[in-house]
Amino acid sequence: MLDGKRQLSKRRRAPNYPAWMVDAARGLYLDGYIPSRISTELGKFFPAAPRMPDERTLRMWAKRWQSDTSGPWMLDNPATDPGIVLPLLADLVEATGGRIKSVTNAEAMHLTSLGRAMPDMPVVTMYNWSRAFIAARDREPTDALIHYLAFSPWRDQGVRYLAAFSRGWIRELRSFSPDDAEWLPPGSPIRQGPPTRRVAANAEKQEARGDDQTSTP
Repeated sequence: MLDGKRQLSKRRRAPNYPAWMVDAARGLYLDGYIPSRISTELGKFFPAAPRMPDERTLRMWAKRWQSDTSGPWMLDNPATDPGIVLPLLADLVEATGGRIKSVTNAEAMHLTSLGRAMPDMPVVTMYNWSRAFIAARDREPTDALIHYLAFSPWRDQGVRYLAAFSRGWIRELRSFSPDDAEWLPPGSPIRQGPPTRRVAANAEKQEARGDDQTSTP
């Protein structure tokens, strides 16, 4: 009985990592990195983060990320558009240095939708978002994934996205591109309660700069 209580207490004390850090780790995993290398790269991406997942945690995450039983994508899949998927696949091969050479049916379906809705989205970001959606589907809410697309932070360095988060309009920040590390607030909570002063202040300053730029003749 005592051992059971200790295990329960240990689970309760387990660190809860920001969703955007999990996203970054997933992107590195899909790019072919092993857990030890992922840990090193995360430290480079987020040097001010208060804590990092250890290798054991990263191995547990990797097991979850392996699940996609949709099979390899073929041209005759009626739910996909080869005219969109094939150029994106070529870009993906180049962007990853050949580490990703093919996509699954599920990935191709999401790439088709993303290619139609927001063709300016970086291809690696598209791929990482697709993998995150596949992993989340039927297991957890996908609102935060949709919010990332809606605010399209790759277009404005996360200005509107951070502002919406700081005001509590959206409850979670996500990250699907290494470039996101430039605007993500280190140590940000997974979900937003009362707006944190620093995140809110940064968002307000970025918005003000954007307003000044648009009002200048």
